[in-house]
This record gives sequence, C-alpha cells and structure tokens, in this order.
Amino acid sequence: MAIFDIKNLDIDTLVSFLRKHYGGVIKRTWKTPEYVYGVFLEDELVYRTMNEQVILIVLEHAIENNECSLEVIPAGGGSGLLHLTWGSYGAAVSTFKEKFGELATEGGWDWKFRERDYAYSVKRYPQKEYSYTAKKCPHCGAVYSYEKRDLHEDGSVDCQNCAKRFIPANQNV
Repeated sequence: MAIFDIKNLDIDTLVSFLRKHYGGVIKRTWKTPEYVYGVFLEDELVYRTMNEQVILIVLEHAIENNECSLEVIPAGGGSGLLHLTWGSYGAAVSTFKEKFGELATEGGWDWKFRERDYAYSVKRYPQKEYSYTAKKCPHCGAVYSYEKRDLHEDGSVDCQNCAKRFIPANQNV
C-alpha cells in the first residue's frame, strides 16, 4: 500500500485525473461540508505477467486546509495465463507515482510519498483505532475484514460479497 499526502492542490483536477486513469470500474466521490471522499477502482491486464490486476485508490480531502491523502492499494494478480504476480504490485504503485508526480509537478502541489505495510490494524483517524481481521467466506470465497461490531451474538458475520451468514474460522488469510 502506498500513501500520498498532498497539500495546496486543485481537488477538481485530481478527481478528474483519478476518474480518467483509475476509474474504469468504480469512480465515486462524496462531498460533505468538511471533506471530499472518493473511491476509484481500475481493473487492468498486466502484459508483462499476463495477469489481471486491480488498483484501488481511496481519497480523503480536507476542504478547509486543502490537504489530501490518497491510499493506493494494488491487488489481484495470479489469475492470468502465467499465474504469476512477481513485481506487479510494486510496478502498479510505481506507475501511479510517476503519473501522479507529473500532474502534481505541473500543478505546483506539495506532496510526499510513503509506503505502508498492508496490515489489518490501521490507525486512520486520531480519535479512534480500527482493528480488522480478514476472514474468508465459505460460500463464495471472498475475503473481507470484519470489526467486532460486525459480529452477531452467535459469533457469525454477514459476507460483504454474497450476504450469506457464516461463522469465521480461526484462519490466517
């Protein structure tokens, strides 16, 4: 996972860029009086490995101080002709960094890049700690993270993909 922290930007230009280059599957934005949020999802074929790869980008922009955070999360791979994923995650982040860097330089934006290990414990908001546990649905095979508040009294959860209820096994996903 990669994080891009951006200051003094033109949010409309950034959203247009994300919609055009990374919104092939999903391109949604929401605006509140304080924030602009966005989710962009691109599905592409990586020719080097002949694998399908997904790039998820989550945008959070504080309107008042004009600061933005982009989380770039590459996923997928391994399902193509060669069933290989070597290097595709790093290449996805590198490609995004290059394209975004050109846009930011052209716009005169202040930005920094940092990599973050993909973990199931994330501190996103200063006032609250989120802790996630990834579990695999036995009905459809989808893997999602669930918080304690998602658990029913019997310890089961509702799959976020197929909506069927299951009891998460103790598994390392």
